[in-house]
Amino acid sequence: MKRIFIFLCLALLFAFAPTKAALSPSIAACADTNLSLARPVGRECYFFSEKDLSTALFAVPYTYCIQIIRNDGEWLYASYAADEGGYKKLYGYCKSDEFEAVPSAPKSEYLNKTINVTFSANGGQGSFNPPSDLQIEALYYGGYRHGANFYSYVLCRGAFCYVEGANDDYPLNEYEEQTNSSDNGGEKSENGANSTGLIIFIVILAVALVAVGALAFSSKRKFE
Repeated sequence: MKRIFIFLCLALLFAFAPTKAALSPSIAACADTNLSLARPVGRECYFFSEKDLSTALFAVPYTYCIQIIRNDGEWLYASYAADEGGYKKLYGYCKSDEFEAVPSAPKSEYLNKTINVTFSANGGQGSFNPPSDLQIEALYYGGYRHGANFYSYVLCRGAFCYVEGANDDYPLNEYEEQTNSSDNGGEKSENGANSTGLIIFIVILAVALVAVGALAFSSKRKFE
């Protein structure tokens, strides 16, 4: 009976012992949920076709999102855009340390932006003179920097290609960021929960020690 009582006391101690506070939302936690949204932490966080830095396609527009399909540690397998409005959903990889969980649902998950691509003729030969300029609409995916030169990755007439120019004059996405007051409130409630758990732990510990001491004293008197 004595051993059973001690075992029950120890079980209660472990059950109510204070545990480590839950981690704040991160890419690792986000990726455990299928198709979680993440945004780039800067303006040059690229979308890759493979897990290789040499396969960069474009920088995901700042404040817009990728959808995380799978977390591979250093890399995230993700998608960008959607099969709608002329856009095509792309699948590829992003560096996990270049993206963060979104604080709230964005107004737009991906940037929907149309640009005009101008093709200029160099001049014809003989009596044939083609039009000097030809403009075609293209769907913008993101910028690409090569040294001092800037390009844009676009979808033009069903094919992906690069055109000159960054075309980074787009509206930024808006989020409802967490305020300091809410953060402080969360910290206070978390601290309050930890304090309550600590008090329960101390009370149970004290009761267990008194009970064990009483049993020991009772056994000692029994054998005297």
